[in-house]
Amino acid sequence: MSQIITKYSVQAGQVNIWKKQAVAYLPDAFTDRSKQEATAYEVQLAKLYEEIGRMKVENDFLKKKSELFRG
Repeated sequence: MSQIITKYSVQAGQVNIWKKQAVAYLPDAFTDRSKQEATAYEVQLAKLYEEIGRMKVENDFLKKKSELFRG
């Protein structure tokens, strides 16, 4: 704590306030990150499933069209 006071030229009371704020915020900081990562993963997964669906429809369409040309 003394190093922080010296390095940044602040009062000890201010450092204590920052410490209390940090301790109060830390659990939420890690929880929110995991929620954001889970949400980003779910969005990416949904996009991939959507793309797979489009490709399947396109593939089925092309199979039907190629059967018409074969005979």
